[in-house]
Amino acid sequence: MNYREIYLKIIISTQKQNRKKVRGKNQYYYEKHHILPKSLFPLWKDRKSNLVILTAREHFFCHQLLCKIYPSRSMYNALWRLSTDGRRKITSKEYERIKIKRSELLSQKRGYKRPPFSEQWKQNIKLGRQKQIITDEHKQKISDWATKCKWYNNGIKETFCEIMPKGYKVGRLPGLNNTKKVFCVELNKSFNSLKEASLVTGANYTKICEVCRGSRKQSGGYTWKYI
Repeated sequence: MNYREIYLKIIISTQKQNRKKVRGKNQYYYEKHHILPKSLFPLWKDRKSNLVILTAREHFFCHQLLCKIYPSRSMYNALWRLSTDGRRKITSKEYERIKIKRSELLSQKRGYKRPPFSEQWKQNIKLGRQKQIITDEHKQKISDWATKCKWYNNGIKETFCEIMPKGYKVGRLPGLNNTKKVFCVELNKSFNSLKEASLVTGANYTKICEVCRGSRKQSGGYTWKYI
């Protein structure tokens, strides 16, 4: 079976339809697809001519064909992500096939051993380092930059620079306190972190975060907000 020919027929057919993906305005659900896979053809990943609009079913089928055309680890990783993103329903047989093939390719990667460096390569590296000249002026510049710059933070973000930004103070964020406190409205209680709130109330960690960000109303039957 000529998988490449089938793949090209699908791409050409969809290109002729002049589909456009407009958020909230499309009658059908569409997804963008790279005709030449960006993992194998990185120079083409940002070209508009390499993009095509496909339905979810077409997108999944095209990635199945790409695994046949380019049976590589990156292709099966892409197909695996499409299979487990929650938008598609696949059969248990297809799930098993993808899982086994991806596992085989990953095991091949782990078993790969780099060949030893040749003596010529080692000699070239040694000569290159001998030719490299670091002047006293260059060393002084590095020293001056390191002594002038300091760490600053505003309680949320930190930066390493010479002049303290507005609203920042000297120092780095302490590792133990680098979490946001949350407040449960129904319990009228505050927690030092999302993890602590999840352990005490049994609410899902990520859903508490979604409530605090405004993308969800409640988590675990409680209303949450950042302090």
